[in-house]
Amino acid sequence: MTDADDEAAAVRVAIESADAAAARNALRRIHRPERLAEVARSVASRAVAEKALDGIDDDALLFQVALGAKNPVVGKDAAKKIRGERVLVELALSTAPPMARLVAVKGLTDLDALVTLACAPTDPDVAAAAFGRIDDRNAVARVAEQASLPAIRLAAVERVEEGRALATIAKHDADADVRRAALARLESPRLVTEVARTSEHADVRARAVRNLKDGDAVADFALGDADEMVRLSAVRTLEDQSLLARAAVKDASWRVRREAVLKLKDRAFVAERAKEDPDYQVREAATRRTRDQGTLRNRATLDEAWQVRKAAIERVDSQAVLAKRGRSDDHPAVRLAAVKRAEDAAMLVNRAAHDDSPEVREAALERLSDPELVARVSRDTNDPAVRAAARARLERLGSSS
Repeated sequence: MTDADDEAAAVRVAIESADAAAARNALRRIHRPERLAEVARSVASRAVAEKALDGIDDDALLFQVALGAKNPVVGKDAAKKIRGERVLVELALSTAPPMARLVAVKGLTDLDALVTLACAPTDPDVAAAAFGRIDDRNAVARVAEQASLPAIRLAAVERVEEGRALATIAKHDADADVRRAALARLESPRLVTEVARTSEHADVRARAVRNLKDGDAVADFALGDADEMVRLSAVRTLEDQSLLARAAVKDASWRVRREAVLKLKDRAFVAERAKEDPDYQVREAATRRTRDQGTLRNRATLDEAWQVRKAAIERVDSQAVLAKRGRSDDHPAVRLAAVKRAEDAAMLVNRAAHDDSPEVREAALERLSDPELVARVSRDTNDPAVRAAARARLERLGSSS
């Protein structure tokens, strides 16, 4: 039998023998490191594998054991013996079991290698372990800007100290959470303004405008931003009444115009917007802010949107308008608002007896405190439910008198 044949037989015994002592004795007959690596990869016994690893110093062979050992703990032990930074990086990025990859990260000392792993599209645990070993400020900033995994970029942003790097991330990062985190750490108004002006992402431009809390300072560009949310953020921090008035009339978004109307101090101008804005949401907001009774009467009667008519009914003083809208408005919400404020007994009796809406009938009936009027409801209605409600109301009025 040749030496090669004897060594091959020893490999088979070391791998296949159930007797640990026999397996270890077989290892004494194995001299080539590649054969020892074969045993370390294939044997389940950690004790036998460790003995085999004692004879292996070649990083390439240790890599093969770490990558494919039958026993994952043996793979970890092999990884601990690797010394070459390049091989450790390769192992950390490989499909080896997690234990071996994390050991590879711990074995690295080269900063660039750690940055490479932290930035790689790899196992999050491996990237996090690599980033956790980085202390250099510039390297942390590189990871914050270049890491493939958003979670790693987010963790890195929390450690970035340089404002310019944070501004760059806030402007350009693909992940919204990362952008927000970077912006939140920016302290320089100049850099926040730069983000508000030049970020390619509307969400962070809007947030930057809010963070500045000075709409007047950014109005020159924020009010002209293509994104509605940016303009809305600007208006919410704006104090300049002329700029607010311009936004209330000219902005293409009803949300922005409505926000401007809510901040205007010129009541006459607000009353004008209650009549003239093309969107009911703005007219409604303006109506709720106006005290001008002429405007309120006009809106309660003529506005095509029931939301605006209801807002006007809730503020108008005219009993004639309340009575008319309570009797004839085509939307139950408007009739209900009118019934709750009207004093016209005839209208209340009519609505209690005949309104299509149960809620309006109930509200009208509750407004009646004269037993004779309640009795009239009971007589006038053709609805048994209304008649029963009227009788119950009469009983309550009788018991309280």
